Amino acid sequence: MEVGYKLHAIQPELGEQPFDATMYQKAIDLILHAALGTYPYIIYATLVLGRYAGQPSTLNWEAVKHLLRYLQGTSNYMLTISDPSLGHDSQ
Repeated sequence: MEVGYKLHAIQPELGEQPFDATMYQKAIDLILHAALGTYPYIIYATLVLGRYAGQPSTLNWEAVKHLLRYLQGTSNYMLTISDPSLGHDSQ
């Protein structure tokens, strides 16, 4: 997530529109599965976004789309773990 990005519950009094909760929840579920299997550092952002799955706003949906674009842009990266005892990087 972007540094300083502030999410909040939907605020209709400020003119915020609700977003389709089913679509939002499906996106969070898919991202969580990707995070657990390949991108462990994405879990925090996914859990923060998941807090708003009951009543997501369009602002929350924009944050989900941002995360999805990030995942798409990094899909060709290889996860490597540096282990000095092996003398090389492990994949």
